[in-house]
Amino acid sequence: MNVQSIFGGIFLACCLTMACKNSSKSLEFEQLKGRWSVIDAERSNKKTGTFTGGYFWFQDNNVKTNLFGQEKNYALSLYQDSFFIVNTPTIHFGVQFVNDREMFLTTIIQQIPFKFKLQKNAESEY
Repeated sequence: MNVQSIFGGIFLACCLTMACKNSSKSLEFEQLKGRWSVIDAERSNKKTGTFTGGYFWFQDNNVKTNLFGQEKNYALSLYQDSFFIVNTPTIHFGVQFVNDREMFLTTIIQQIPFKFKLQKNAESEY
């Protein structure tokens, strides 16, 4: 392998990295707006029923959720492909995927990784 092929490979890798970063869009509140039910959850990569009946309800730049035991309203902050529930302590949720019907979230709570699959409720179900 010659030096020119090595530099060509490095250049191509850099271009692809920059293209991916530039094409990523930041999360917007409108993508989250509405009530989302937890339909599947994993704790440390194992299915858990702990969050059965759990939900997130995004409205007015806040989120109401019962995920932490009882229903409570929290301030919400968005950053890139994540949202933060402003609490003590603040909890970070990575949005792995979102469309008008489904959302996949990841988070770490008390040093334990969690994954959530959410389904958007029809407005009549709020």
